[in-house]
Amino acid sequence: MGVNGIHANLLSHANYFDTFLRWFQEFDHSQFIIVPANMELGLKNRGRLLKHIQKLYGLPQMTKPWPNATRRPMLPEVSLDDADYEKIESLVGNVTGMGRLLTHTNATLLGFEGNPLDAAEVAHWIATNW
Repeated sequence: MGVNGIHANLLSHANYFDTFLRWFQEFDHSQFIIVPANMELGLKNRGRLLKHIQKLYGLPQMTKPWPNATRRPMLPEVSLDDADYEKIESLVGNVTGMGRLLTHTNATLLGFEGNPLDAAEVAHWIATNW
């Protein structure tokens, strides 16, 4: 069964836990900035990632946001049943496992204000903001 014409099997490799685990084995953890979508896309947080990167690298701050001239049509509302929700949740991967994984790194958790060594707190932050 698909959501908006996208079959769930096409997205089955979007398991963030496994992906981050592989990346963290190959790259320095401090190079990563973890930004759950709602932390960047919410109106009060918009631009937070750009501001963080500008400050991190000493780049000049933009005075006006870059305009997005492309207008996209709204997606139709879709009713999802329990099976659809389970498939979508499985795409994010194991949130608790992600919380444990991220507590063992020195990746930046953009917008996280809790204890970065508390796996439950990190997992809650991910679940709330992803």
